[in-house]
Amino acid sequence: MPEDLRPQVNASAFRVFLALAVLGVAACGSSSEEGVGAVVVTDASENAGPWTTNLGYSVTLDEGYLTLSAVELVACRTASRPVPFFGSGVAFAHLTSTTRLGTPFVQSLLSAPKTMLGRIAPPATTYCGVGVAFGAAEGSAHDLPATPNMIGKTLHLRGVATREDESFPFMIETSLLSRVDFEAKLDLTERGDQVTIAISRDPKKLFDGIEFSSLFGDSLTNAVVENVRSSISIRLE
Repeated sequence: MPEDLRPQVNASAFRVFLALAVLGVAACGSSSEEGVGAVVVTDASENAGPWTTNLGYSVTLDEGYLTLSAVELVACRTASRPVPFFGSGVAFAHLTSTTRLGTPFVQSLLSAPKTMLGRIAPPATTYCGVGVAFGAAEGSAHDLPATPNMIGKTLHLRGVATREDESFPFMIETSLLSRVDFEAKLDLTERGDQVTIAISRDPKKLFDGIEFSSLFGDSLTNAVVENVRSSISIRLE
């Protein structure tokens, strides 16, 4: 190519362009790091038992596992009118989105460390609630125990209840699906707003109101599953 037809590069202009490009990349990275975020954790639990129920049973739990399948933020339509929550017992898939953490974890109800389940980056807005769902574990679930086999199961409980020298051994397993919705105001409207959703489990509540001398099979299972809902709480940090 003739010398006078070659592209001419202005060194000063090139340095300015390069500096602007670097600033642009840095700005994009900063925006991502400072975006709205929510971290989901489960609190540590040390629940050796035995526990005395409100009906006077002493319950010893030898094995206890619960599969947490998803956690979701529920946005508000307006400050005074929240979007209706999904009904109790309605499952939602193990899918992760900007407002839903769909990573299933099998949680010990006896002894478990504080565990980070994951992080989501929801759109900046005001949220009116948190939904916590339970469903049958799949082979890809985190923290599957060696025993018992929790694949296909939502809840596994094995133990014994005693009262007045009578013993009632039990083993409860179910793949029933359930969801608990908590009303909670989360104002995640500004860049950099962050929240931690801590989920707690209280196995002592699993057996309140359970009459072991007369409840068996599905009746016992359904009663305990309903108690699972009241044994879960959340805390926002």
